[in-house]
Amino acid sequence: MASMRPKAGAQPEPPIPADVPVEAPPEPPIKPVAKTEGELPDLAPEAPEGAGIYAEPFGRYRVALPDGAVQEKVEDNAAFYRMPAPKTAFIVHSFRQEDVGARLAARFAEGRKPNGLPALMSAGGRNVKVSLYTARDESGETMAWVVALYPGSGLLTVISLPAKDYPAAKGWIQTLLRGVLFEP
Repeated sequence: MASMRPKAGAQPEPPIPADVPVEAPPEPPIKPVAKTEGELPDLAPEAPEGAGIYAEPFGRYRVALPDGAVQEKVEDNAAFYRMPAPKTAFIVHSFRQEDVGARLAARFAEGRKPNGLPALMSAGGRNVKVSLYTARDESGETMAWVVALYPGSGLLTVISLPAKDYPAAKGWIQTLLRGVLFEP
């Protein structure tokens, strides 16, 4: 075993001040593992472009989508997603003028019963105003609508689901609402 003492006549290295960053030595490059002679290499699996992310058309933000979200359509600056749970949907509205977001939020509130006062949350360093509404759908089932307005960002999201499923869904809904990444 080699000794950690300096060689005779060698000057000891001075201590490194605490405020000076210390760089680790570079790691050796990873060498590819050779295949058996006569075999072709395997392709690395690729994720589909934009899988699991909604990227806003103007480049202002990205929304990490829940597992199983399937885009159904995009129209009028809105992307519509079907979720794995029955009768559950997610809508992302993009807009340029701030008053459009307030009007869209008011439209979703029309004819629906508010459930308490709006909650304020934080997402990506910004405030989010989250409102919860309920109303019966055409089949008579009580549905819940979670409407989240991100002031100053051009973003409004809406989640609709059966009201009976809302208590169990609060975790993924909160993760979704807080998972918005805003561009600087």
